Order: sequence, then structure tokens, then C-alpha cells
Amino acid sequence: PGAEPADPAAREGLAAAPARGPLEQARRDHAEFAAFHAELPGARERHEKAAAAYTTAANDAVDARAGMEESRAAREAAAALRAERQDAVHRLVAEHDALRALAVPAGLDALQQRRAAADSALADAAAALERAEATDARARAALAVAPARGPLEQGLRDRRELDRTEDERGRAAVRAEEAERAARSAVDAVADARHRLDHVQERHRLALRADLAATLRPALAVGDSCPVCAQTVATLPPPASPGDDLTAAEQAVDAATGALDDARREEAAAISVRERTRGEVERLDAELGRLRSALVGVLPAAAVPDDGGLRAADQ
Repeated sequence: PGAEPADPAAREGLAAAPARGPLEQARRDHAEFAAFHAELPGARERHEKAAAAYTTAANDAVDARAGMEESRAAREAAAALRAERQDAVHRLVAEHDALRALAVPAGLDALQQRRAAADSALADAAAALERAEATDARARAALAVAPARGPLEQGLRDRRELDRTEDERGRAAVRAEEAERAARSAVDAVADARHRLDHVQERHRLALRADLAATLRPALAVGDSCPVCAQTVATLPPPASPGDDLTAAEQAVDAATGALDDARREEAAAISVRERTRGEVERLDAELGRLRSALVGVLPAAAVPDDGGLRAADQ
């Protein structure tokens, strides 16, 4: 008599058990949510926090799924056991009814004990089914609140890209500093070459004048007018070897002019390298800014590194 009223309640509990469809829908919803947020980028100093968050979320999701599968298996096992016990109860009830129509047999007490045992087993199966359904509900709730993996994975990729870009930016800054020093050195070299050219040009002018005076000396006489400047010659210019000093001065002017041209070419090349390295640093700064802005949407503001360190290093 106790098994028959419990049978409808057990059947209703089995019918009310959650179907697998909502779990699949939740999984599809999470996949769709991850696709919508696949473009969310993400950041070196807080990489461990993002990785830990991802690992925790992944482990929670795995645990939730494992719990859900265990609860489903337990529920199915409980349902099967319940059906088996119900069959046993029905069979025993039929046997009991058949025996009641007859004279009380010798084994009726044993049959009653078997029926009581079956009722107890059925109650245990119903309790196990209830526990399995509660476990399944908890697993569904844990899966529902688990964070989506897509944004975290994108955040990790963006964080790694940020670290790589920061390293590259540091190397680019070093190259830019070297190019700046080389450009300043090239500018100084041009100034030095120009100064040397001015100096040798002055020496050439003096040598040319001395050469001309030495050439005119044989035709000059003290008290006569100079055929070049028309002034009275007070003293004769010192004798010299015409052409020697002038030739050396002309060669020095040619060498200084060539050195100045070389210095200007090196200056232009150094300035070109400097501008190129500056442009590379600016490009990397823009990329770092983009990655940091993207990570703000995934990580807490305190977990996103700023560019203060790089700016301080540049200064």
C-alpha cells in the first residue's frame, strides 16, 4: 500500500527532471557571446592576473560540466533503479494479491519482508534522484555564472602582444637614441668640416697672395709704383719658392671640400635614419595605446599597465 501512493510522485519527479536542451542552448549562447566579443583585445605586469583569472574560470567551467555530467549520470541511474524497484514492487504486489486469495502460505512473512525491503529501496532511489536533480541544478547555476572564455582568451592574446610590443618599443627607443646621437655627431662633423674648409681657404688666399708677391718681386724696386696695386713699394716682399705653398694650399682646399661633401652626405643619411626610427617609435606608441585601451574593457583599470614607464625611460 505504501508503494502505490509514492509511485505517481516518483513519476512526476522524473518527468520534472531538467532536459538536456537548456544546457546545449546555454553552451550555444556562450559560443555566440564569445563570438561577439572576439574582437575585445587585451595587456606585461598584470599578465599573471589575467592568466590566473582564465585558469580559474576554465577550471570552474570544467568542474561545473563534470558535476553536471555526474549529476545526469546519477539521475539516470536513480531513474533506472526507481523503475527497477517499481517493477519489483508491482510484481510483489501481484504476488501478494494472489496469495491473499489463497490460504495464508508459509512464506507470506518472508514476502512481506521482501516488499518492505523493496519499498525502502524505492524510497532510497527517489532520494537519490532528488539529490541528483539538486546537484544538476547547482551545476547549471555554476555554468551559468562562469565567465565567457572568449574575452579572457582574447585578453591573454592582447596582453602577450602588449608585452611583445613594449619590448619592441624599448629596442626601437634605443635605436632612436643611437640615431639621434649619430645625427648630432654628423651635424657636428659638418660644422667641423666647414670650419676646416674656411681655415684652408684662408690659408689658400694667403698663399695665393704670397705667390703673387714672390712672382712680382723681380720686377719691383723700392720707391717705384707697384704694377698691381699702383702704390709706392716701401719694401720688397721676401723671396719665396713660387707654387710650392700655393699647390699645398690648393690641395688642402680640395681635400677639405671633399671632406665637407662627405660629412654632408653622412649628415643626410644620419638624419634620415633618425626620422625613420622616430616614426617607428611613434607607430609602436600608437599600437601600445590601442592595446591598453582594448584591455581596459577586459581587465580592471588597476590591472592595465600605463605608459608611464616608457615615457620616463624616453626622458
